[in-house]
Amino acid sequence: MRITTLLLRVAIVSAIFWTALTMVALAQSVNLHGEVFAVYRSDDGQEELRELQDGLVAPGDTLEFQFTYSNELDEAVESAVVVGPIPEYTVYQGGTAEEGTPSEFQVYVPEIAEWTSPPVFRKKTQEDGSVERQEIPPSEYSSLRWVFLDQFPSGEEAIFTYRVKVK
Repeated sequence: MRITTLLLRVAIVSAIFWTALTMVALAQSVNLHGEVFAVYRSDDGQEELRELQDGLVAPGDTLEFQFTYSNELDEAVESAVVVGPIPEYTVYQGGTAEEGTPSEFQVYVPEIAEWTSPPVFRKKTQEDGSVERQEIPPSEYSSLRWVFLDQFPSGEEAIFTYRVKVK
């Protein structure tokens, strides 16, 4: 369990760094700040986000990734994309992605090898030769992204979030 925890810790830091590099490559003079929180339920059933204690997590924990995208240019950004990887040893919790500005939400599934809007389907050939479409579960997504639909104004900020569960 200690190795899994250490590897997940490295994966989370790598995910935030990779996303920041993606944003720098896509738009200059923007700021992307990433944070990861542990999701807890209080005794009265209310959800609470807490900073990770020493970055340690355990199987079954739910984590929330938050990326704050800020346009620090003197003009609007014509197009932007925020990418959020699903770290190794975690599974995306379907339906938890939230956008901070009008965007097209897309997912990446290695089997399909392209970005697409959910739901995502695979084709499976049956014994009788017929082809059936099967929905690919969110647990098989490896990355998420939000493609901005409009210009992003100067001085604006948007927060994008999603949750994963530790395997």
